[in-house]
Formats: sequence, C-alpha cells, structure tokens
Amino acid sequence: HLSLRRQRQMCIRDRFATVLALHLTPSRRLKACLEKYQTCRPHGKGGEVVDAVLTLLEGWSNGAEDVAKLIGAFRDEDDLVVSENVDKVLKVLMEELSFSRDSRVQEFVHRHELKYSVSTTYTAKCHLTSAAVRRHEFIDTTLHLKRAAAEGEVISAGDLNRFIEEKKSVTCEDKCPRYPYCESKVIKRMDRFIKEACDPDFLTLYFSTPQTLEEIETELAFSNNNYSIKSIIHWDPKTNKAAVSAERRDGWSWFGVDNSQVQEYTYSPARFHNVIALMCVRSTTQDASSKG
Repeated sequence: HLSLRRQRQMCIRDRFATVLALHLTPSRRLKACLEKYQTCRPHGKGGEVVDAVLTLLEGWSNGAEDVAKLIGAFRDEDDLVVSENVDKVLKVLMEELSFSRDSRVQEFVHRHELKYSVSTTYTAKCHLTSAAVRRHEFIDTTLHLKRAAAEGEVISAGDLNRFIEEKKSVTCEDKCPRYPYCESKVIKRMDRFIKEACDPDFLTLYFSTPQTLEEIETELAFSNNNYSIKSIIHWDPKTNKAAVSAERRDGWSWFGVDNSQVQEYTYSPARFHNVIALMCVRSTTQDASSKG
C-alpha cells in the first residue's frame, strides 16, 4: 500500500485523502495507470495533474499543493466545501487521462464515468397544452448526496439507497422554455438514468457535510447494479483533518494523512464517523443478486 513514512512535514489533508482513497480502492490500480499514461503521453498535453498525483503517491507533500493549484481546490479550513474537492480531483484527473493514446488508460476513465440520459418534462397552463419533453445526455464522475445531518443522526444502508433513488428525479418550478416570449411558470421534472450495460465499475458518493454511518454490510443499489463500499474518506471539522478507511481481508484499516495522526491501524467499526465520501466498486447486477 501507499507508504506514508517518507512524507515531509505533511499537512495536505483532503486532497491527499482523495488520492489515497483512490489508490486503496481494490481493482483500481491507480498508480500503474498513471505511470502508463506518462509513457504514452499525447502530444500537446502536459500531464501536470498526473505528475502531481504521482508525486503525492510517492509520499511528498509538495504534490498536494500542486494538485490544489491545478484543480482550483477549496481551502481545507472550509469544511462546507471540502467534499467538493473530492469531485474536483476526480473530474480533473479523469479529463486529463481521457486524452491518453493508450486504450487501457482510456478504459480506466470509462470505468469511472456516470453516463446519464436525461428526460426533462415541462407542464404548464400556457402554450404547453400537453407535456413537452426534451432529452439530452451528460457524463459525470461522482454522485452528490446533499445531506445536512441532524444532530445524532445515523445513516443506514437503507437511507443511502433512498438518497440514491431520490437523485433519479428532480421536480421544481421554473420559467417557461419559451421565456421571454412566455412569462408563465412551468413545472419542470428531470428524470435521469443510465442505459443498460453502461454502469460504471467505480462509484463515488459524497456528502455536503460529514455524516455518521452504520457499518454497511449490504450492497448499495445504483442504476442496474449493486456496489460495495471499499474506501471511505473522513473529514473532522473540529480539527480540519482528513483520514481514509479501507476495507481489507482482515477488516477495516484506518490511514491518517497528517503527521499528528496515527498512520495506520486495523479496527472493527460499529459506525463510521465524519464520513464525507464513499468509494464503491461494482459487485453484482441487481438481477443476479435478486436471484440469489
């Protein structure tokens, strides 16, 4: 695993935690993919983000500062936006890797992509005498679960599945699509889904603020597949420090990312505290799991 002993005056927190969680998630082989990219770097592309992340994986703190500058990361001290850095690191890194001339590196990117098809329906009492539907597609790399935890609230696997299900559809009041020619208000409903056989191999979920989770022993349902949580990013708003938990064969292991933290130990959690992001790996299709 990633050695932390060679870090120099480490104080890199959430950016390092994101890279460490990516590195520790099974079957990702992040470092090997980045090294392959370096050997087949496309002409005209600098690969600065890949270089910075590799420096970080080698355990040198200056890599985190480079990553922060390249992705325009938010400051560690602002716990309200720390989770956004998880999304930023993934988006910028995958965008750079997508230009690789090596098909295996490109495949690595595709395995992270959430390829959404979106159907937007407008209903109103103006010129739209019946529902008007518009369709488009877009690609994302993370799923943002906007949650503000109540004091003492503990999230279960059932809650997580409900949060994911709620992200499929959004309904709100909006301007008419013919605005400014029509100033009526319309009901806008956006339904998004991923086509069959297009689900990602790696799913990253992140929250707006740190949450407390029960130990999740069941798989999470997303699109047409089930996913197992393999790595967790923690953020402690009281100390402004991040950490990573990763599932191993003998249980869960904790990895600190600051010199003042314990570097690594194995534990058996009843609950996960200060969870800001979950990194999951596709395990089974929902049809296969339902058949037993």
